[in-house]
Amino acid sequence: MKGTEKSKKNDTQCELILRYMDEHGSITSLEAMKNFGCMRLASRITDLRKRGYMIVRNMVTTYYEDGSYKGHYAEYHLATEDDLL
Repeated sequence: MKGTEKSKKNDTQCELILRYMDEHGSITSLEAMKNFGCMRLASRITDLRKRGYMIVRNMVTTYYEDGSYKGHYAEYHLATEDDLL
């Protein structure tokens, strides 16, 4: 894929990510991949931050039913006034 084609695809993914966060409150890598084929959510979040969007990352830890550690993942949302205090 040529540079300009890749840039257009990244721009489109950024717009989809913004819309998704606005409609659903947050987004994870799995949601981005399932909903619009974005394999590099963290990179698109960086692109959006460079454009001036204030985006917060929360790390979510998950556990198995027996209480043992399962893993963690990032969840991103647009910053609110509470995030800025």
